Amino acid sequence: MVIDGEHYLTATETARRLRVCDETIRRWVRLGRLPARKLGFQYFILERDVEEYAKAKVKSSL
Repeated sequence: MVIDGEHYLTATETARRLRVCDETIRRWVRLGRLPARKLGFQYFILERDVEEYAKAKVKSSL
């Protein structure tokens, strides 16, 4: 989804990319670990934030 010229992913799409469950993504958003926009009942996470989070996760596991 594109909002204000930026590509966003749903919580479900983000969960697939990070290989975690949907609820984990929602919890990370509520805890402030992953920035997101909420439209209605759904969270949208910037694709570049997901990519940065994934890179940081890989670096921390090394």
